[in-house]
Parts: sequence; structure tokens; C-alpha cells
Amino acid sequence: LLSDANMAMCTWASSSSVSDEDKAELIAGAWGDLVRELSRISSEDTRSAVRDDALLTLQRVLLGAETLDASGDLWLTTFDSNLLSMLVELTESVRKMRGRDGGAAENTARIAVSCVSKTFLQYAAKMQGDDKAAFANSLLTVVDALSVLRKHA
Repeated sequence: LLSDANMAMCTWASSSSVSDEDKAELIAGAWGDLVRELSRISSEDTRSAVRDDALLTLQRVLLGAETLDASGDLWLTTFDSNLLSMLVELTESVRKMRGRDGGAAENTARIAVSCVSKTFLQYAAKMQGDDKAAFANSLLTVVDALSVLRKHA
């Protein structure tokens, strides 16, 4: 359902009748809220099936947002304010739960690594084009966070 909502937002935003101002409002509002909530559920929910589903939905939302034609700055902000904090929280959760939940936390970690790395690679050119210094800093931070999480997966 959330992936369908994302698809509808992206389709609407890519239509020629939508102004840049309306598109920016959509990205800052509904789409940003969707990404924030899925990130929060992915790292905070105690049920592994819910975490995994939220991560997979988040991946579909992020990768399907190509038609939003969002700026590289928005993607840098999305990584800095949502995805990196999600990775840090997941790392701590996986570290605490490791071996006590039949491998479910480690599976969630693997899904998160896949989600964030695919998204970063998809939007890397946009991020680098808008701000090379911020991109380099974000790249190092993301790689470090993914590496730490992957150690626990």
C-alpha cells in the first residue's frame, strides 16, 4: 500500500502540469514523511517481520523516487537525516539481539545494507554533481556505517 502511494506521488510529480513549487512541497511533505516513518519503523520495531517489510518498502520507495527528479541536496539530506541514523540504530539493535532471535536481526541488517547501498549508488551522480565536498563526506560516512552494520550481520 505504501509503495502504491509512493508510485502515485511520483507519477503526479512527474506530470507536466505540476509546478516546481508543488513538487518541492510534495517532497518536503508527504514523501519525506513516508521515508522518515519507514526508516523509524525499520530500526525501532521489535518484530522482525515488520522491520524487514518496512525496509523492503523503504527500498522500493527510495529507488522508485527517480521520477521525482529531486536534487542531489535532497538526497544528501535524506541520507544524513534519515538513513544514517537508521543504520546506527539498527547496528545497536543487531548487536544487542545477535544470536537471541534466531538470526532475524542479522537478516534485517543485511536487508538494510542492501537498501542503503542500492539507493546511494542510484543517486550518487546527482549528489556528487550538486556538492562534491558534501558527497565525499556522505560517502565516507555511509560506507563506514554500512561496514559497522555488516560486521554484525
